[in-house]
Amino acid sequence: MDQSELPKEIQECLGPNEEICHKLDRFEIGPKDCLVITDSRVIFVERKLLGRYELIDVPFHRLNVAYYFKGKIHDHVDILSDDGDKIVVNHLKKGPAQEVIEALKNSLNDIAVDPVSIKKKKSFMSEEWVLHKPKEMRSRAVHRNIATEQSMASNSNDPIAKLKKLGELKELGVITEDEFEEKKQVLMSQI
Repeated sequence: MDQSELPKEIQECLGPNEEICHKLDRFEIGPKDCLVITDSRVIFVERKLLGRYELIDVPFHRLNVAYYFKGKIHDHVDILSDDGDKIVVNHLKKGPAQEVIEALKNSLNDIAVDPVSIKKKKSFMSEEWVLHKPKEMRSRAVHRNIATEQSMASNSNDPIAKLKKLGELKELGVITEDEFEEKKQVLMSQI
C-alpha cells in the first residue's frame, strides 16, 4: 500500500520498514479518521476540528483483545491493550469492520507461534467476535526480527548501513542502550 494515501499523522509515526497490511477510513462519520494495521501494530487517528487530532497505537506485543460487533444498522471494533489503551471505532458500515478484525487476525497469525483464538457469538439481530492474542506471539516476532536484521547486516559491509540497522534494533528493544553504544563505537571506527 502506498504510504502517501495515509494521513500525515500516521505517516510521521511509521517505522522505516513498517509495512501496511490494511487501512480503513471512516469518511461517513466525521472528519477523516483512519485506522491502519501494520505488520507490527494497530494505529488509529481521530481528526478533530481546527487541526486537532488524537493518535493511538497498540503494538501487537501489547494487544490484549479485539472485539468486533456486527449490529443490525452499524458495526464497531474495539481494540484494547495490556496497559489500558483503547481504540474504539464506532458506527462503521457493514463489511469494513469485519475486514479490520480479519486483517488483524491475519497479521497476528503471521508472527504468532500459536494461532489467534476467536470466539464468535451470533444472535438474531447481531454477531460478536472476540479475538485474543496468543501468549507466545512476542517471542517469535522478536526472534524473526533478530534473524532478519542479522542476515541483512551480514550481507552488507557498509558500516553506515550496519549503524542504521543497529539503531533499529535498539528502537525495537532487541538490544539495550549499552549494547548499542558498544557496537556503535566499533562501527564508527570503521568509517
